[in-house]
Amino acid sequence: MRLTWAIVVTALPILFLPWTAHAVDQGKSLKYGGGGLGTVIFDGRMHAGKGYVCRTCHDDLFLTKKQANVRMSDHFTDNLCFKCHNSNEASKDCITCHRNVKSSGMTYSGYMRSLMTQPTADEEERNSLLSGRNGVSEQTRACLSCHGNPDLEAKTERGKSLNLFVDRPAYGVGAHGALPCAACHFGLAGKESFTTQPHALAHDGRVDCKSCHSERLASEVLAFDRSVHIKKTEGRFTCVNCHNAHNQTQNRKENTYKAAVAEYNRACLDCHTNPERFARVTAAPLNLKGMEHSFTAKFQAHRENIMCADCHSPIAAGRMGEEPHKILDKAESLRDCSSCHNDRDSLIFTRVALRDGNDEALSGRYVPGSKPPGPFDRAAGPALGGVLAAIGLHGAARLLSKKKTSGSKEARVYVYPLPTRLFHWINAICFILLLWTGMSIHFGRLPFSPALETATGIHSSAAYALMANFVAFLLHGIVSGNIRQQYLPKGPGIAAGILLQARYYLYGMFKGEAEPFPVSRERRFNPLQQVTYLVVYLLGMPVLILSGILLLLPENVTSGMAGRETLAFAHYCLAVVYGLFLAAHVYLATTGDGVFSLIKSMINGYHAYRETKKTV
Repeated sequence: MRLTWAIVVTALPILFLPWTAHAVDQGKSLKYGGGGLGTVIFDGRMHAGKGYVCRTCHDDLFLTKKQANVRMSDHFTDNLCFKCHNSNEASKDCITCHRNVKSSGMTYSGYMRSLMTQPTADEEERNSLLSGRNGVSEQTRACLSCHGNPDLEAKTERGKSLNLFVDRPAYGVGAHGALPCAACHFGLAGKESFTTQPHALAHDGRVDCKSCHSERLASEVLAFDRSVHIKKTEGRFTCVNCHNAHNQTQNRKENTYKAAVAEYNRACLDCHTNPERFARVTAAPLNLKGMEHSFTAKFQAHRENIMCADCHSPIAAGRMGEEPHKILDKAESLRDCSSCHNDRDSLIFTRVALRDGNDEALSGRYVPGSKPPGPFDRAAGPALGGVLAAIGLHGAARLLSKKKTSGSKEARVYVYPLPTRLFHWINAICFILLLWTGMSIHFGRLPFSPALETATGIHSSAAYALMANFVAFLLHGIVSGNIRQQYLPKGPGIAAGILLQARYYLYGMFKGEAEPFPVSRERRFNPLQQVTYLVVYLLGMPVLILSGILLLLPENVTSGMAGRETLAFAHYCLAVVYGLFLAAHVYLATTGDGVFSLIKSMINGYHAYRETKKTV
């Protein structure tokens, strides 16, 4: 028994020596089905002649059995045959392996691109190439000799124009630039399919994108089948409604988010804003009014910076594992602005980071409500706290040092005409609304803040009202002379007057001293007020309004002047300064003869004061 086993063990290596020396016996080839893409022939003699032995592929790449189980998805890896057939060591042209390519195949892209640039001599050569006798790659050259001409024009029997142009450069670098035309355009009349005009091509759906992509893009195909595009179009909506196979981007992950937005949204809008094209896939009426997305407040900005699928797919609900090809019904789509406009974890940031792979993808873009607090934000809080603390201390000192008056007679003088009062109160209302809604927009979710779309609408309306009121104020002030008389400091003693008024606020007021510059019809403002209003209102207001106008314009209009983030930062800085000014202004309005006397004067126009003041 032991002798028998010894003989078997000794004989086994001898029996397999020829098999290990050559991949397949000399002159022998193996045939495989090719998955409907044409028979694949493994030529053992050719591989052995190049020095390959069994151990080259077995057992690391292939199990030692005839059935290789090569899938379409394997064509895009470096596994199995494609360890060598990678367009470097060996050709990846589909005709290298598939002997009868009909529906799909992967060819050597460099070879294909070189063919595209070669001219076709004459009609005879073109017809010869179109017959496919020279191979499907050469056939592509003949196809593009006509279809690569932008002047190509064709009409149907009913006179309808057909777009048959294929952009050679775009096709060559695109996702399908390595595929011959015959991979997707299947002829029905054999070798004469492409030599006759019109071409005898299959239009019955036997060849579609799923022929190749059902495995490699299985999740996209599954999502697409569950999309509202399929459910509501009765099968008339296909991949080509959105994707042009002749210029499909080769590797979208290398695209910036902005480029991807432009590419995808163009496909959506080409259908959803075109009644004729929309009617080709569904009998439902096209709602052009709904396409305005009025609830977004600035649809143009959204359309240029956000993919439609970001709101119209399960991704909007936070299900990042689901493909954007699963377009939802309108009722299920996202309408909550806070999904994007809240913080760094918002939808817009996660989508951009997912595509671009870094957090700097939105650098230079201002997304209201999603900007993390910067140095100025962190400084604004303490500044406001400091102003309020100073107001509190000053008010407490006033209460403690309040002097009683006697023997004085109250008098009134009419100093604020109706136009001045109207300008003042309209300005005040607009400022309060702008500060309230502006902080809501900038920081996102704040206590007692309205929804973003509501805040944006109120903010824009208040901004327009403020601009109109300021223009009216300037025109009235110039015509009446009010600006020159009341707002422009005059005389050489301006600096001394400012110091004198500041001393009164910080010291004289607590001692019961008389106003150094009492209010009169000819001079409503003291020197300190004049300088403050000149800087804050007459000079600062135009800058605030200009930055606001630029933010209302589309980003592509203002990009040459300043980035959206820069404009938003400047606008926000000015808003904070005006907020601090408003707090101080309201407090100083309580420093008249009575707490509300100055406020009353801006209602009835009369400034109340006492003719004589004696302290006791």
